[in-house]
Order: sequence, then C-alpha cells, then structure tokens
Amino acid sequence: MKLLFIDDEQTFLKYLAKRLVLDGFEVTTTFSGEEGVEAASKINYDVAVVDLQMPGIDGIEVQRRLKDLQPNLPCIVLTGHGSVENALESGKYNAFKFLSKPVDMETLIETINAAYDFRLEQEKENKARNYIQQGSQEFNNKKFKEALDLFVLALSLLEEITGRNKLKREVKDYIRRTKRILKEKERQKILDRLKKIKVGIDQGKRNYFLGNYEKAILYLQEVLEIDKGNLVARDYLELAQE
Repeated sequence: MKLLFIDDEQTFLKYLAKRLVLDGFEVTTTFSGEEGVEAASKINYDVAVVDLQMPGIDGIEVQRRLKDLQPNLPCIVLTGHGSVENALESGKYNAFKFLSKPVDMETLIETINAAYDFRLEQEKENKARNYIQQGSQEFNNKKFKEALDLFVLALSLLEEITGRNKLKREVKDYIRRTKRILKEKERQKILDRLKKIKVGIDQGKRNYFLGNYEKAILYLQEVLEIDKGNLVARDYLELAQE
C-alpha cells in the first residue's frame, strides 16, 4: 500500500515512516503542504496522512488540492490536542478521519487500513454505478441482453461491499424487469416460429394438392430451415420433388 505523509514535524514523521515501512507499507514523506501536493501530482497513492496545521498551505487546503489531483484518495488528518472536535463540528473538512497527536501507532495503522478498505469500496461502487448507467442506456435502446449483462456486473460488485442496500435493490429490480422482457421476447419468438412453421406447412400442402409443386417446395424448404426435424414438411417435400 502506498502512503503519502505530509507533516512539517520532520523528526516525528521520520519515526512514523520507519515504523510503517517495517509493517510492509511503502511510505513517501514530505515536510510541507506544497511538497506533498507536488508528490501527489507525480505518483498515485492509496492513502494520505496530512497534518492539519502547517506553515504555508495548511492541511485543509492540502486536502482540497489532493482531491483535485486524486479524487479517490482518502485523507487522514493529524491534529493537535483538542482540535479534533472543532474540526469535526465545522462540517466543512472532507477528511476520512481526524486523529489527535501524539498518535498511537496501532490506531494509525488501523485507520490507514480502514481508509484503504473504504477507498476500495468506493471504487467498486463507482464502477457499479457506471455499469448501471451503461445498462440503462442499453435498456432504453432496447438492447436487453447487453443491459442484463451490465446490471449483473453491477450487482456482483455491490455484493462485495457492505451497505448500499437501496442501490442493490434498484439493481435487482432492473435485473427482474430486464429478465421479464427477455422472457416475453423469447416466448414471442417461439410463437412466431411456430406460426411460420404452421403457415409454411399449410401453404406447402395446399400448393402440392393444387399441383403447384415449385411453390410447395419453396414453402416446405422454408419450414425445414426453421425446423430441420419437421417430419410433415419433409414428407411433403419428398412428394413434391418426385
């Protein structure tokens, strides 16, 4: 997992980075908001950990710029004692979570993993929504088989994530509606096929008895193209060809 750390406290940040590398994380450390944004403009990261109060651009502005560069990047914000409540109450900060300094390493790792899981779920949800949108377009264009495939793909992604029950219900409804239409189309296709066979045999027999053998052969051959095993059409065709 690729982590981007942005904090002006270099000693503190280097300590965190060493500990996290030992736990298997790939860590990029930057010591100002400007440096962190520059790093994010060159490399895609899985999770960012940002200090709230820094010289130059602060953690809030850093988050905004990171979101512009990497919209799906979750940001964990580190803040001084007593600032978490104020940050949360303001309601204007788009952070995954706020953690007070000094941060407990176990808590930090748990939060990083939770942020990464959240990101994966968001990406799956976004992909599912794209499938739903594409499926709806195919449905409106009466391409029902293509629509069903896309709706099924969307549901398979949504089933892998927690919640989103309303969206899951909507997709299941799309699937049911599309299946009903396909079933009706298949039923109508069978009825049309049977009708063509009946008309073909009736016309073939009629023309045979009238002595119009060429027409009889044409009708009966059309029947056999639809239903190769039709014994009635085969028998009359043999008679007409004698």
